[in-house]
Amino acid sequence: MNHFERIRNIQGFLRNIEGWLFANDLSPQDRLEIMTIPNCVLVTGVTGFLGKVVLEHLVRQHKKLNCTKIIVLVRGRNGIDGERRFRETVVPSACFSLLLEAWDNMVEVVTGDLVDSDLGILDSISERIQTEITHIIHCAGCVKFDRALAEAAAANVSTVLNILEFARKCTHFQHLVSTSTAYVTPHRLGPIRETLTPLPYEPSEVYRDILDGKTSETELLNQTKHPNTYTLSKCIAEHMLVANRGSVPLTIVRPSIISASWRLPFPGWIDSLSAFAGFLAAYGNGLLGVIDADSQTILDIVPVDEVANRLLGVTFQETAPSAVQIKYATASLCNGLPISMVCTNSIKHFLQHRAASFRSPKVHYLGPRGIQFHIYDTIYQKLPLFLASVFYTLSQNDRMRRRLVRIRAGLASLNRDFPYFTHHSFNFRPSTHLPDDFEPEQYLETTLHGIRKHLLRDPASDTKPLKLSKPIRQLTSSSQLLQAAMSFRMSPFAVLVGTLGVACVWRLSQVDSHAWRLPDLLACFS
Repeated sequence: MNHFERIRNIQGFLRNIEGWLFANDLSPQDRLEIMTIPNCVLVTGVTGFLGKVVLEHLVRQHKKLNCTKIIVLVRGRNGIDGERRFRETVVPSACFSLLLEAWDNMVEVVTGDLVDSDLGILDSISERIQTEITHIIHCAGCVKFDRALAEAAAANVSTVLNILEFARKCTHFQHLVSTSTAYVTPHRLGPIRETLTPLPYEPSEVYRDILDGKTSETELLNQTKHPNTYTLSKCIAEHMLVANRGSVPLTIVRPSIISASWRLPFPGWIDSLSAFAGFLAAYGNGLLGVIDADSQTILDIVPVDEVANRLLGVTFQETAPSAVQIKYATASLCNGLPISMVCTNSIKHFLQHRAASFRSPKVHYLGPRGIQFHIYDTIYQKLPLFLASVFYTLSQNDRMRRRLVRIRAGLASLNRDFPYFTHHSFNFRPSTHLPDDFEPEQYLETTLHGIRKHLLRDPASDTKPLKLSKPIRQLTSSSQLLQAAMSFRMSPFAVLVGTLGVACVWRLSQVDSHAWRLPDLLACFS
């Protein structure tokens, strides 16, 4: 075979390939998938609620998404490396129970820490995966509202900048998707759109001052009108990402209040007591009956699987965005949950499905934090909790007394951290809405069922209870422990006499000062 014959054969081969690629029976999407290289996705935050669902969606749809490998970054903790944490805490989760066996074979676990340069990954591993990674979905972050501003900035701003620098080093990189929060925009009247929230100062300068301890947390929050350091740090993080992204394709996804799954991996799945679930769990368990809220407020509660769908949808869009995209993952006012509906339907649900050990849920007071709130809070929550803690102190059960003190602090935090959200309705305007068949009231019922089944260990549940974390075990067992202490009602006179009697008992028994806060009881008379 001479040189020209070889050329003709090669040309014929190329024509055959061209005909195969552009045959009439192939859709444009099929042609695109044939011509693109396989995707390799780095996911952060997979030990958290949202991160698990994102990972489950990725594994379940990996063929459709042309994803051949998933890399998860897991931080080591208490001498346990990321690989072991993943195998012990993530893989056994019910979130993955409907996937095929050995689904985790396509997942590579890398131990690292987002606060470190190069994400704290060993150099040899970092260099290798930087040649493989095509997309990054960042789900990790600190969602605690009461962190000091410097801690919140380190957890939510420094980390995204480290991820951005890591993305620059990936040779085949296509898209960075970072999870923020819809509440980066402080409450205001009128629509809240998918745009960067203005700040009254230069973000990069303030960020440096925060890390150096040169700025006042209170002053910054007053200037920006953010309710806490979490929302402020997320707002600064968005600005820093946009300012420093360079040529890295970037999309920011802003979910509102994330709660139980609507459909996938199955309806009602939840494993976190944070935010809305914590409120419903404490309320349904009979522990929370005095609530600082406006009954007409509409809560923007979004299913976790819809947030995951939004994240994957923007990650694998056909062409990477040339400009920064900001996308809401919210329910919006038309699909939100009015607090009045939440309370009414929750009472109905927990009375209908109440386990024998649960105390019946009841709203003793729902309104603003005034003198009436403090009176009801003292009678129905603080004093019964304290009486129970005194009982366990006198019976020398220090373990149970400490648990009750923590439960009391938890109930106080619900009414301290969430009034901003329970007194304001947010008019988010997402470009992508929830599906037309989404019914808010039906979703609330699904959420209540999921909380009762997965978090409260209801014996009437149709599945074997999951292994619960320590805070959830404390919440459920404390309902049983407090049933006797909280089952009676007291007149104001009885409250006064009881308060004096308890004070004497406290003085005599030298109860831990943290279990008795006299200003809390006197607040109702101020």
